Amino acid sequence: KTIAITGFWTRLATDADPPIESSGDTNFSGVYATYSGIESMVIDGYYYFVHQARTAENTPPGFENATAFHTIGIHFAGDRAAVDWSGDAAGQFGDSGGPNSGDMTTFGAQGIVGYTFDVAGQPRLFFEGAMLDGNEPKDGQDHEVFNRLFSDKKYSVIIDQTDLSNFWTLGAGAGLRPTESLTLVASCNYFRSLATFDEVGFGEERDLGIEVSVEARYDYSEDLYFEAGYARFFAGTAMENSARNAQWGLAPLGGLGESDDIDYVYLETGVEF
Repeated sequence: KTIAITGFWTRLATDADPPIESSGDTNFSGVYATYSGIESMVIDGYYYFVHQARTAENTPPGFENATAFHTIGIHFAGDRAAVDWSGDAAGQFGDSGGPNSGDMTTFGAQGIVGYTFDVAGQPRLFFEGAMLDGNEPKDGQDHEVFNRLFSDKKYSVIIDQTDLSNFWTLGAGAGLRPTESLTLVASCNYFRSLATFDEVGFGEERDLGIEVSVEARYDYSEDLYFEAGYARFFAGTAMENSARNAQWGLAPLGGLGESDDIDYVYLETGVEF
């Protein structure tokens, strides 16, 4: 197939206590199209629509208006010779649902390019970056931050729970496959806020910090893997005043006062059946 088109409609289960919203309907729908007519490359285009009904003021997240916004985006990925690449760009517009919300207009983009050397161990160097919009409030309205919807992408092992926004990041890394089953990866990424929201007490600093990480993955079989990793986040000055980057820009990240660096060690396994 050269072109494939998929449409979908979903409704978020809202059985939380207390409820996420008063009416019980958060709808997520869209159309996703894939074009594979170019050798060693794929291009995707998509349109998503999110509608969340009006919520009670004392119910998290406490939006007083309905949320109704659109996302239009493109994704591309491919490889040629020893170079591989992928990228995404998307724009959002509509009503974010805040108590003082107006028309939201935000933008997000990410990309990565890598080069694999044709020698033993297949060493690979890569460079990556991302920018997820964050804008200061205007004319008494709420701030605007790019909503990552239901993404499973993590830009940081430590500070991202798939809802980090209002930031840009640049990084580089290297990978190595000593054997067919063992993969080693090391990377370093710098993070910086876009909007500071200083008028609501979050300070003027933008430097979130630098994260370095190493990981090792062993594929025991096609269905079972083991992975271990270590990461350290060198906290920047923006972390001292609770930068507004968590939960799509709705919640603070970091503490009050001087922030310590953070270490994280993990061991995991996964099985498919």
